Amino acid sequence: KAAIDTDYIIICLIVYAALFFRDMLPLIKNKEKNYLYFYIPVFIVTMAINIVIGLGVPYVSITSILEGFINNLFKVEF
Repeated sequence: KAAIDTDYIIICLIVYAALFFRDMLPLIKNKEKNYLYFYIPVFIVTMAINIVIGLGVPYVSITSILEGFINNLFKVEF
């Protein structure tokens, strides 16, 4: 079992807080809904992924998922 990397989590939270105040807060104040529909889900998902990585939770690489998809789609082996 992997150990929790508190330094990584703290740095991620600081970076995401800075991104929120610099990028997202002006969009919210200006009511830029078109940007927010894309920005908020991406922001939340990437922050959650980074926190999960910092917690040491094992995760599946996107590369292996794509390889499996391509293998099934084109019947090729890597």
